[in-house]
Amino acid sequence: MPDTLPRDPVIELLDTTQRETQDLVTALCQVHLERVRELLSRDLHAQMIHVIEERFTQLELSIRPRMARARLEVARGITQVLNDCFSRMRRFESDRAWCEAMLDAAGALSRRSAFFSVRGTGLCLQGARGFEGAASVSPLEVPYKSAPAFERVIDTGKTQIATRTAAELSPAISEMFGNDSDVRVMLVPVTTSDRVPGIIYAEDAVDSSAIETIAAMAGAVLERHLRLYEPVRPAGGGIRTVAVVGPDGRTNHEDDGEIPAQAPPPTGTPIQKRAQRFARVEVARILLDQPAAVAQARHRRDLYGVLRPLIDSARTRYHEQFGGVRDYLHVEILRTLARDDAALLGRDYPGPLG
Repeated sequence: MPDTLPRDPVIELLDTTQRETQDLVTALCQVHLERVRELLSRDLHAQMIHVIEERFTQLELSIRPRMARARLEVARGITQVLNDCFSRMRRFESDRAWCEAMLDAAGALSRRSAFFSVRGTGLCLQGARGFEGAASVSPLEVPYKSAPAFERVIDTGKTQIATRTAAELSPAISEMFGNDSDVRVMLVPVTTSDRVPGIIYAEDAVDSSAIETIAAMAGAVLERHLRLYEPVRPAGGGIRTVAVVGPDGRTNHEDDGEIPAQAPPPTGTPIQKRAQRFARVEVARILLDQPAAVAQARHRRDLYGVLRPLIDSARTRYHEQFGGVRDYLHVEILRTLARDDAALLGRDYPGPLG
């Protein structure tokens, strides 16, 4: 056999160099391909995040003015409702007009609402908004002992949140309004001095503080009217009948009950009586003139901080006129503005006049 010819060393070197170069290039490509994948993945993720954040920033900037306008419109709407309500109630053309103004305002700011007067030991439905059918607002009277949520409002003089069930509202009321344990309702007292002559019922209120403002104004207007135009009656007696709208739409005054009497008239010496009247008028004026501020102050639990100029002015005049007499102004501020909850006065409240 012929001998194999030896390979040219140069060719051998070239072949070896080619193979080694191919291996290096392959390895280099593999390494850098992984790096490229990582870079692409990382950069793509960062760019996507950047794009999304930028788009949402642009969306926020475009929506913000619209949201501000929407909030402004809502605030204007609430203010208009309250102004109309207060204007109508302050005229106090009749009990029925007072009640209708209150119901119209509560109805405009909640899905469904009603007003119950408290007479004796019973609750009497005076009217409602948002309920379908005439039968839904037909006269209804139930003992408030059978309606624990209403009884709590009467006992405490404070707003209560309750479920729309027979156990909370009484079988008769829940049958009329519907029994649903998932529905929460507001029960807001309308107060005059230390009494609760009525309760506003509201479902899905636009603003709970607005409903409380309506109730506060209604109570202040009612008390002012009773003091100015009604004769003084015994503390345990009645003052006037309350109109009830029947299913035929007519107002029945003959068979109505009576709103509980106002607080007992001022007692003591003549100067003490004048001081008590001064205090009640001043506090009532604050409620009448600044209902929104009072509601805000109660919500912030800082009546003095929000109403400082008004309270300080009243305190100064009280001290000038009745220095040395018990501070009945403090008593009235605590009872009417703070609803007997001293914490609502705020930590800066200076306390009774010395």
